[in-house]
Amino acid sequence: MIGFEIRINNREPVIITSYDVAFVMVNCNYSFDDNIYIGGTDTLSRLVWVDENLKIGDKVVIKVVELSLIHISEPTRPE
Repeated sequence: MIGFEIRINNREPVIITSYDVAFVMVNCNYSFDDNIYIGGTDTLSRLVWVDENLKIGDKVVIKVVELSLIHISEPTRPE
């Protein structure tokens, strides 16, 4: 299964995938500030791995990776 490894600056990467939808959204000059949102959905709920503001000089690297199983790295599950 294809997934994504997302690294923001020099932090540990976040590994995301879902049987339904997984995505990375970057807002620039948006009314909610400049931010990155890494989320998705599974059958029953919304998944959020990252939701934070960006600043000038931040580096975001997205790498496509092969995963042998769904890897949910502690997303929040808003109710």
